[in-house]
Amino acid sequence: MIYAFASFVAKVLLTKKNISAAEAILKPFGEIVAALGLGFAIGLVFLFIIRNYTAKRGLLVLTWGVILATTGLANLLHLSLILANMALGITVVNVTKWKRDDLFELLRSTTAPLFVLFFVLVGAQLRAGKLLSLGIIGLLYIVFRTIGKFGGAYIGGKISNAPESVRRYTGMCLFAQGGVAIGLSIQTMITFGSGKYGVQGTELGIMAISLIAATTLVLELIGPPSTRYAIIKSGEANV
Repeated sequence: MIYAFASFVAKVLLTKKNISAAEAILKPFGEIVAALGLGFAIGLVFLFIIRNYTAKRGLLVLTWGVILATTGLANLLHLSLILANMALGITVVNVTKWKRDDLFELLRSTTAPLFVLFFVLVGAQLRAGKLLSLGIIGLLYIVFRTIGKFGGAYIGGKISNAPESVRRYTGMCLFAQGGVAIGLSIQTMITFGSGKYGVQGTELGIMAISLIAATTLVLELIGPPSTRYAIIKSGEANV
């Protein structure tokens, strides 16, 4: 949701348009609501269609079809495909009358090759020549992201009266960076690299994908041992 506002501000700065404060708030907010509404509507229709359907092969095909349809419609309407698909998933597991938790178990068996392909494609977009110039930005990104993870986890634990071990160690379990950050960087590259926002827009798109791909490489190396350390230190390794 924050990305929708940040993206809108970037577009305004690149196009040098004069806009009102109301437009700066209402337009991104409208896109967010529309993306969530699209995912929710498709999810309801999908659940109604498969309410009595149990054939695993058919469900697998239908589920992937609905995900692709949601993505296609979101792109066509210039909405966030990530938010639309998140709303779809939220609907599928939270509409009590027809909810289908079994769909996620079906999808889980087919996602491994997609993840591999996804990361290969991201790696192929990494501009190694840009990394030196992005060094300071990358370092700041990692530092502020880490502060956000630790601070957010601690404050969240405090608000929810979680045990002290949860407040202290949850942040260490959140180092790893994957799907959403990479997905948004790809969306940035597609949106701003289309030529519509000039050379600066293209540079912004390349910078986003290069920065996220490079920091993902670092954070994915730090993430698993940090998570292991946190689980052991919190005393939950044998639970």
